[in-house]
Amino acid sequence: MELNAEQLETLLPHRPPIVMLDRVIDVLPNESGTGIRAFRDGDTCFEGHFPELPILPGVLAIEAFAQTAMAVFLAEHANGEAPNKLGLLLKVNEMAFSEKIVPGRTVEFAIKVDRQVGPFAFVDCKATGEGKKFAIGKITLKIGN
Repeated sequence: MELNAEQLETLLPHRPPIVMLDRVIDVLPNESGTGIRAFRDGDTCFEGHFPELPILPGVLAIEAFAQTAMAVFLAEHANGEAPNKLGLLLKVNEMAFSEKIVPGRTVEFAIKVDRQVGPFAFVDCKATGEGKKFAIGKITLKIGN
C-alpha cells in the first residue's frame, strides 16, 4: 500500500513547514512502512541550520520517523474521512546519526513496529538512501484520541 501527499494530509494533523514526508510506501497497516522525502534547496527545514552548510536537524529526522509511524497506524483510514486519533512522540529510546542529510538527497524513513502495549507503540527506525545510512534508532509513541 502507498500513501500519497493528499492522503497524508487527511491522516496526519501536520501542516507546512513541519510536514516531513512526500509519501509513504510499502505500508503494512499497524506493522511497517517507509516514508519518503526528497530534500531540496530552499526547504524551510534547513533555514538557519546552517546558512553556509545546510544540514537537516536530527530532531526533524526523528519527526519524520514519528510521522511515518503514525501514517502506518492510520493507513486503514486512507480512503475515508479523517481519523479521530492522534499520535504523540513520547520518547526517543535511542538514536544514532551516521551521515548528514543535506539538500538534494532523497531519504527513506523506514519504520517497523516492534510491539504495541495498549496505546503505546515501540517502533524501530532506520533512515537510508543513495546507498547511505543516515540514522538508526527506536522511538515510543502514544496513539489515542
